[in-house]
Amino acid sequence: MRGLSSMARRRARRLSLCGVLALLLSAPGAQAARLPEPLTLEECLRLADQGNPYIAAAEARLAESEADRRIARSPLLPDLRAEGRLAWVEPITTAAQSSLVVNGDESGWVDDHRASLLLRQRLYDFGRSSEGLDAAKARLTARQVELTDVRNQRRIEVMARFFDVLLADRRHDVANEAMAVAFVRFRDGRDRKEVGQISELELARLEDTFRTLRSRFIETQHQQRQARLRLATALGVEGEIPSQLLPPKTLPGPRELGEFEEIYQAALAKNPALRAAQAELAAAEADYRGARANYLPTLDAEARANYYTRKFVTRDRWYLGLALDWPLYQGGAQGGLRSKALARLQQSKALLGERRLRLREVLMDTVAEIQTLTERLREAETRLRYRSKSLDLGRSLYELELQSDLGNSMVDYTDAELFNAQVQYQLTLSLARLDALLGQPVRLDAPAVPASPKESADAQEK
Repeated sequence: MRGLSSMARRRARRLSLCGVLALLLSAPGAQAARLPEPLTLEECLRLADQGNPYIAAAEARLAESEADRRIARSPLLPDLRAEGRLAWVEPITTAAQSSLVVNGDESGWVDDHRASLLLRQRLYDFGRSSEGLDAAKARLTARQVELTDVRNQRRIEVMARFFDVLLADRRHDVANEAMAVAFVRFRDGRDRKEVGQISELELARLEDTFRTLRSRFIETQHQQRQARLRLATALGVEGEIPSQLLPPKTLPGPRELGEFEEIYQAALAKNPALRAAQAELAAAEADYRGARANYLPTLDAEARANYYTRKFVTRDRWYLGLALDWPLYQGGAQGGLRSKALARLQQSKALLGERRLRLREVLMDTVAEIQTLTERLREAETRLRYRSKSLDLGRSLYELELQSDLGNSMVDYTDAELFNAQVQYQLTLSLARLDALLGQPVRLDAPAVPASPKESADAQEK
């Protein structure tokens, strides 16, 4: 009984291991996490912060700058080293040398080993090390600001790709409604042609309209797939294309922006690109000051403890002293370093000026775009209300059998929905770009408006 029980347990373990291995090999999630269905904008923004190559590159640059800061700080800290040497010598025996040997007379091969512990501390170098540390800190600040800006830009990119998918779906709906209406009219036209109510030319016109709209419908299908592929690429997802997206219930609404000069002054203080350029300029200035001190001496304090297997009266167990290092001539290296640091300083000043001018231009365009889209949103909401009432009237006439179909009412309403959604999405992206320019995190928890066209129309009527 004991043997059968042990055999059964071993067989069960083998089966369980095989089952787990098969599950791991067959599960698609073993290599990449699957996208949720339906996919929301909030989930996309969460995925945008994880595993993105642009963010990973910015984080790597930040880690490199942190390592440079630690390296630049090291000359200001004590330097402790251990040294050792193994040696065997055959001394030349002379009366003068024998008088120096503490161990007495030596003959043949003897041990001449040494172990030392050296402690060195930089006392003064005319600010060279401190300037290098200031430069490293400034570059670390620049990398931190750049990482925040990269995160904002990736979130804006993902938002834009998400909205592209929603708009592609709405364009597909508009094309589908238009094609359906054109097909019904073409089908009815063939019946009317048979009884002589319309001419051959009119029937050809109806068919041409239907074929044109059908081609547009097929084109919107391709646009749907392309938009989803671009969204998957922005999310960093390989081998999977999102199929169903859930439109956001609310989106940030119009804001009171205030005067442009006030916005510009806020951007001058908080814009990440400008702050990064200012930090780079501070680093270049510190590098230049450090390069000017390269021709000045350095003063170090040294302490050494020695142990020798071969004792001489001229060998010391303890040593304390000051070391002065003054580079008098290095083949032009000092001048070259100063010239290089000066060139980088001038480049940093030019970059800061360029970004300042570029910031004013981009900020002015963004503010003007927000103001235009705010007014266009009112236009879209008005059009949507009008198309909604026209659709309700068409439905009433259709139910009373006063007209044979809804005509273009459904197509016009679907097109109004598309226009309203397009304006809302553009306004959301413009507000997000403004937040990024002002150094604020891109979020969706700003003052919101209903994202559904029907909700917008109902809210306006109330």
